[in-house]
Parts: sequence; C-alpha cells; structure tokens
Amino acid sequence: MRRASRFALLFCLAAGFAFAAEKEGGDNLQMWKWANFLVLAGGLGYLLVKMLPPIFAARTQAITKDMVESQRISQDAEARAADVDRRLAAIETEIAALRSESKVETAAEAGRLAAHTAAEIARIQAQSEREIPTPGKAPARS
Repeated sequence: MRRASRFALLFCLAAGFAFAAEKEGGDNLQMWKWANFLVLAGGLGYLLVKMLPPIFAARTQAITKDMVESQRISQDAEARAADVDRRLAAIETEIAALRSESKVETAAEAGRLAAHTAAEIARIQAQSEREIPTPGKAPARS
C-alpha cells in the first residue's frame, strides 16, 4: 500500500510538471527530463529503502558482537592483571620469609662449621701430641 501511494505521488508530480510545461508553452523535452529525473530518483529511493536497512542491521549486529567480545577480553585482562598484582604482593612476603630462613640457615651452618673446625683442631692437636714427643719425654736412642 505504501509503495503504491509513493508511485501515485510520483506519477502525479510527473503529470503536474507535464501540464505546467504545456500551459507555459515550454519545451516538451524539458518535461521529459523532469519525468526521467523523477523516475530515476524514485527508483534509487526504492532501492535504497529496500537494500540499506538489512545492511545497516547486519553492520549493527557485527559491531554489537565485537563490542561484547572486546568487553569480555577486557574483563579477562583485568582479572589477569589483578592476579599478577596479588602474586606480586605475595612475592614480597615470600622474599622476606626466604631471607629470614636464609639467615637462620647461614647461622646454623656457621655454627656447624665452627664446631667441625674446633673438632678438627682438637683432633689434629691430639694427633700431633702423639706423634711429636715433647723435649723432656724424648725416648733414648740407643
């Protein structure tokens, strides 16, 4: 119905231009130029009305889909960034714990080395006392 009313309006305009041109004694060629223009404009308008809405709808749908996807990717990135921040905060406490544990182990190792060194010194002194006689206790050589 809508299409028919447009066509009728177009036809009436073309006819009106034709009658106006005849009354004024204008050139018949001018009337046909206007009629041709109106038919061309009407056809292009019809094609645009028929073809553009589905194209725009598809484009709108694609843009909406891309926006949803980019929002999901952004949320994933934010979650990963928060996880990294949380891990970095935990790393500082882990580093402090490792340092204190290292100090305790270093002190314990130093104590073990000192005890081992003292035992070795005592063992070497005892061995040297057995092997090297003192000048007053030297055995007589015959």
